[in-house]
Amino acid sequence: MRDKLGRFIKGKRSSPKTEFKKGIIPWIKTHKHSDESKEKMRQAKLKNPTKYWLGKNNPYNMGDKNPNWKGGVTTGNEKERKNIQYYEWRRQVFGRDHFTCRVCYSKGYVQANHIFPFRSHKQLRYEINNGITLCVTCHKFIFKREELFIKFFQGILENGLNSVELSQETIPSQQERLRKALWACVTVSGE
Repeated sequence: MRDKLGRFIKGKRSSPKTEFKKGIIPWIKTHKHSDESKEKMRQAKLKNPTKYWLGKNNPYNMGDKNPNWKGGVTTGNEKERKNIQYYEWRRQVFGRDHFTCRVCYSKGYVQANHIFPFRSHKQLRYEINNGITLCVTCHKFIFKREELFIKFFQGILENGLNSVELSQETIPSQQERLRKALWACVTVSGE
């Protein structure tokens, strides 16, 4: 129902003749197109096709042909970290370490860290033995100081120290593990 200005009036009933009646099937549900009308619709579509390319990548507007192209500004580091080899390396490191931080044993959101830094050791980027699983806290702790922790992380991997399979009774607290990691950092830098 609408008022004199044409606005819909909420809650006001319109004529019972025009209201929806329960149980009556609408005419459109029972209407079937004849073969002749289907053919007419098909011919009309062939004359004026729909825009099939909407929502798809247009090959004539990709790459340097796109008006928003900025000359290939993706950095080499970004390309290296988004390739299949890198994702496979991360998956293998996480699988080896059972998705557990090797320093503080926390599970949850973990990150794969390169023991020998990614930026300076290109030949070791995809070596599984050059990776270790760390939680966010431990990763922040060693960020930009990776060279100081190389021996510490190699000892973890080679000697089985901080093994994920250790029982819960022998697992020290996270603060204690970070304190030991800091001490390892100090002794390595002092040599």
